Amino acid sequence: MPTVSVIIPTYNRKAYVQEAIDSVLAQTYSDYEIIVVDDGSTDGTGEALRARYGDRIRYVWQENGGGPSARNRGVEDSRSSWLLFLDDDDMLAPTALTTLCKTASGRPDLGLVSGRHQYADHDGHPLMAASLQPSAQTLDLATLVLGCPMIPSGTLIRSDWFAEVGGFDRSQDAAQDWDLWLQLSASGCPMLLLPDTVCTYRLHSSAMTANLERQLRGHLRALSKVLARSDLPADLRARRSAAYAQVYAVAAERHYGAGQTAEAKLYASRAAAAAPELVGSGELLEGMLAAGQFPQVTRDPVTYRRDLLRNLPVELSRRGMIRRALARRAAAQLFCEYDSERRPRRMRRLLWVMALKDRSWFVNRGVRSIAVHAFLGRRVAQRARSLVRRLPHRELECPE
Repeated sequence: MPTVSVIIPTYNRKAYVQEAIDSVLAQTYSDYEIIVVDDGSTDGTGEALRARYGDRIRYVWQENGGGPSARNRGVEDSRSSWLLFLDDDDMLAPTALTTLCKTASGRPDLGLVSGRHQYADHDGHPLMAASLQPSAQTLDLATLVLGCPMIPSGTLIRSDWFAEVGGFDRSQDAAQDWDLWLQLSASGCPMLLLPDTVCTYRLHSSAMTANLERQLRGHLRALSKVLARSDLPADLRARRSAAYAQVYAVAAERHYGAGQTAEAKLYASRAAAAAPELVGSGELLEGMLAAGQFPQVTRDPVTYRRDLLRNLPVELSRRGMIRRALARRAAAQLFCEYDSERRPRRMRRLLWVMALKDRSWFVNRGVRSIAVHAFLGRRVAQRARSLVRRLPHRELECPE
C-alpha cells in the first residue's frame, strides 16, 4: 500500500489538471498513488486523462457535487495513511512529497504537515512566495483562528485524523480548507508548518473579484462553528473579537483590491467594531495596508493603497492614526529590506516616509543604524557603529 494518496478533484479544467498530475509524476518521492475525482466535467476531461495516463492514475467520475464532495470521495477510494489534496490548477514542487514525508516519518506525533506555497499567474509564471518563516512553526488553534497560513495543495493530513473530524464539510460552500484546519486543531491534531516551498498556487484573474461575498460567508461560518464548540478553551474565547475582526478585515482588503470601495469601507468598519483595541493600536489599519503586497489581494499595490486611504471608515480615518500606520508599515519594510537585499535607495525612501509620518521611530537605535548605512554607505556605517551604540536611546516595539 502506498504511503500517500494525492487526491485531485477536478471540474472542467482539462488542461490545468494535466499539469497538476504531471507535477506529481515528477516527484523525487515515489511511494504514492494519484486519485483524480472528476466532479461531473463536460469538457472531455475523462477521455483526455485516460488516453494520456492510463493506469498511472486512478480516475473516478461522479455527478457534480462540489469540491468538498469530490475530495471526500477521493478519500473513500484511497489506500494510504497520509492524504494530500492537490487542487487541479496547482502544482507540486519536485521535492514536495520528499520534504513533507521526511518530516512526517520523523514525527509520528504529527497529524498534519504543511509547507509554503509560491503564487503564480494563470499561465504559471511565478509572482511571489508566501511569507517565509526561518524555521518550522507549530500551529495551534490560537494561531489558526486569526488566519489560514497553508493551502490543501501543500498539506499532508494523516487519514485517521481526517476521519476523526468527518472530512470536509459538504455544506461549507467556501473556505472549506480553513474550516477543516480549525476542526482538526480544535480536536487536538498536532500540526507543523515548514519553511520549505512545496507547491505553486495559481491565481486566476477572474477569481480576483469573483464570489467575494460567498467567501466572506464561508469564513464567518467556519469561524462561528469552531467558536461554538463546547470544548473550546477559555483563552480562545478571549480571541473571539480579534478573530472576527480579521475575517472582516480580509473581506475589506479583497474588496479594496477589486475596486469595490463601498463594500470595502463597510467591512473595514465592521472589523473596527469587532475589535476596537486593534483600532487604537493601529494594528488593524497597518495590516490592511500590508495586504496590498499580496497578489491574491491585488496586482496593483499603488491603486490599492490609494483606494484604501481615500475610502476608510470614520473609525480608521483619523490623521494621526493613518500617519502612524504608514510609518509602522514603512518600518516593517525597512527591517525586511535590511535583513535581505539592503538596497540603499529603497531604504532611503522608506526612511523618508518614516521621517515624514512619525519621527519618533528615529529614537530607535536600530533605525538610526540603518539610516547611517543607507545615507552614508557601508564603510562609514561600520565606523559610526561604535558611536551609535554609545548614543542615548529608548527602544520602541518594532513590527515583526
